[in-house]
Amino acid sequence: MRGKILIVEDQFIEALNLKIILENAGYPVCEPAQSVYEALQSIKKHTPQLVIVDIFLKGPKTGIDLARYLRENHIPFIYLSANTNADVLEAAKKTHPYGFLVKPFREKDVLVALDIAQYHHDHSLESQLFREKVLANELDHISAGEEDKIHRIASSLQAHIPFDYFAIESPSNVQSQHGKGLLRIGFKEYQEIGPTELRNISRQALPIDDSIKLQLQFLKRPAIYSGETMETITKNQPLFRLLADSFSFSSGLVYPFDNGSDQKPVLYCFSRKENAFQKEHLELLGRVERKIQSMLHPVPTGENQIHTKNEAISRRPLAHDDDLIIGTSDALMKALDKLSLVAPCDASVLLIGESGTGKEKFAAYLHQHSARSSQPFIKINCAAIPANLVESELFGHEKGAFTGALARRIGKFELADGGTLFLDEIGEMPPELQVKLLRVLQEKEIERIGSHNTIKVNVRIVAATNKDLEKEIAESRFRLDLYYRLNVFPIELPPLRLRQDDIILLARHFLQLACSKQHKEVPTINAAACEELLQYYWPGNIRELQHIIERSVILCQGKEIQSFHLPLSTSHADKQAPLKTWEEQERDYIISILKSCSGRISGEKGAAKVMGIPATTLEYKMKKLGIKGKIS
Repeated sequence: MRGKILIVEDQFIEALNLKIILENAGYPVCEPAQSVYEALQSIKKHTPQLVIVDIFLKGPKTGIDLARYLRENHIPFIYLSANTNADVLEAAKKTHPYGFLVKPFREKDVLVALDIAQYHHDHSLESQLFREKVLANELDHISAGEEDKIHRIASSLQAHIPFDYFAIESPSNVQSQHGKGLLRIGFKEYQEIGPTELRNISRQALPIDDSIKLQLQFLKRPAIYSGETMETITKNQPLFRLLADSFSFSSGLVYPFDNGSDQKPVLYCFSRKENAFQKEHLELLGRVERKIQSMLHPVPTGENQIHTKNEAISRRPLAHDDDLIIGTSDALMKALDKLSLVAPCDASVLLIGESGTGKEKFAAYLHQHSARSSQPFIKINCAAIPANLVESELFGHEKGAFTGALARRIGKFELADGGTLFLDEIGEMPPELQVKLLRVLQEKEIERIGSHNTIKVNVRIVAATNKDLEKEIAESRFRLDLYYRLNVFPIELPPLRLRQDDIILLARHFLQLACSKQHKEVPTINAAACEELLQYYWPGNIRELQHIIERSVILCQGKEIQSFHLPLSTSHADKQAPLKTWEEQERDYIISILKSCSGRISGEKGAAKVMGIPATTLEYKMKKLGIKGKIS
């Protein structure tokens, strides 16, 4: 990366120091900006290749506000900041930076961060292009004559656009009668929602024919809606209001296709999450618009539009997916969408989740749905092998390389050549071995212990951890550069306690498996026992659930499981909230005072007066702690 770099930092000395470091390393640097406004002006003038931005800046806007603009315009950026509170850090991470530079920083830290940023940027663009190529290929295999083509279009787009409801209206007149949309109920599973279903769900006693006509003449441009804009569009479109009220939708996307006439087909989606849709989703639809339009002629209307009624349609890529990953919860769907999105690419993937959340099964799914599926899938648990043997396990050794090396051993990297290597519990890898792993990832070659010959390997890395690697980095137990090499595409696996909708499904699945193994008749689970499962905290997650079900099958003497005898100390009610840091306590205190003062900062009835500090000091603290907006 030798394009221009923009520094956005309101502290002159730190900006100058950073500028000198970059220029000495051969990077052209724009004049530093001190506010978001100055940064936007500089971006328009210089078109930097990368931006280094502090989180707290001069003016009303922060570096996080600028980061959202940079992300929308595909400009890579790195955050520059001192340690800050958890809320601000979480908000910063949501903008998907290419790295963090923590003050005070060394010259080496800056240059490594830039190398990592370039690596991430190159791989994200490469992965995006590949994913879109896969999407285009899927759409090419959908013909206009297929009766279930809308289902297949939705299934293809699901991993790219996070919708809970999908529909395409193709008008025959100015006011389009609503046919049927698709409500997501599982992984690539949808429930058809037509006039009858809407009438039943909305419980409207009166006929709702007029309420389900889409006013297409008012949907002329692609747009995304959330908050106030969502409220406005639902007021103007009775159908959208009915759908939003019936299914608790909070954001929407509308994309009218440009077919050269006033009567344009319209694709629209809704999500239960706020701000679910972004500018990049509209841009993606723009790139595949022609392919989708070619499938819409002719489009069946009315009751003939869909050939099935009141049933879920499943479009799963492999027949055995049900046995691999089970569940329909929103948290699981989010992880599966990311998994199916990255599976066809060759990017490294980092699976993050508590012990027992199914990281190995996710890794296996990823391999099975990749271009490497016919090649080896090799697993290694870095925590289960003694530290002095991990290197030999990974890279292999020659005969006589060390005491006990009686024969040549082929390492996991060689065994996985052409396929996928799953590095479980990567956070347990010894620091001295992390350096060697980093070199292998960079140079794509290994050396067996006791040999000076290099061996080229072509391996996709999927790593997993139940540790907070950022905390491990801060405590010098994990290398920052290795973290960013592995963290090209992170996927967080939800703990079982956040998958309430899946607990009973999983319990019944494990019940069937356990009874089959033990040659027993499958018992039922009574309501009280089901409630026990739902109230339990599940510190061991899915693995713990499976073991408890197996134990219960052994103990069950009748045709019904009446209790699982779970530990009482780990229910949701017994879990205490974690202790807060001093900054978090201070933030909560300031917010509580502001609320009691109706958001007023200065004056006799202001929060500053109550707290006994100057209003300017309070404003500084609010900025530092990320407290903004009207509080009342």
